[in-house]
Amino acid sequence: MWTRRVVSSTIRIAGLLLTLGFGLTAVAAEKEAFVVLPDGGAHYTGPQGRTADVTELLSTSAQTGGVLGLFRQIIAPQSGPPAHIHRDADEFFYVVSGTFDFKLGDRIVNVTTGSVVFIPKGTVHTFENKGTQPAILLVGVTPAGLEQKFADWQGGDEETVKAMNKKYYTDVVGPPLKYPNLRGAARSTTSSRMASHEMERAFATTRSISVLSRLVPHRAPSDTAMLRP
Repeated sequence: MWTRRVVSSTIRIAGLLLTLGFGLTAVAAEKEAFVVLPDGGAHYTGPQGRTADVTELLSTSAQTGGVLGLFRQIIAPQSGPPAHIHRDADEFFYVVSGTFDFKLGDRIVNVTTGSVVFIPKGTVHTFENKGTQPAILLVGVTPAGLEQKFADWQGGDEETVKAMNKKYYTDVVGPPLKYPNLRGAARSTTSSRMASHEMERAFATTRSISVLSRLVPHRAPSDTAMLRP
């Protein structure tokens, strides 16, 4: 079943690439042809906070002469990146399985299995797996290069993530979609910092409540009844 799904996905993506006019025919004449069998790519977990997300690299800049980076991602339920911009690459997604919310500029669009999403460089975007099971995306970037970020930041901390985003021309401009009260955060650096501080306060409040619940003794119903006037 997985093989059929991969073959079907590959055929659809091939058609998309030809439609978008990336000139892969010319590149194929110059570069050596290659095949990646199911689960044949290198696998990398996400950075800290998203280690349940797994990226499988299918084609890299070195393999395609810088034309196309292609990778498959398994995204955990309710997971997704913060809102961001790629300054040097267009990006497209094919939803192999699952249901996602995609933020495209000011819009949030629900997309299901079989959908294709195209994101020009400079567009604010993010996504979130809306299901209760891991979902799969086939992702392409052109020109290639950005795909290597997922190998470089595997298991990385916040400073590593910042460094890799800078290296691969990516600007984080807002929170992930799983924080619905912050979806309207402005795209400036200042408001991005405000959103980050607001999330930190929310986490701190949650931790404080958890600590207090352990410190304050719980009374049995009979004790509570005895305290009533």
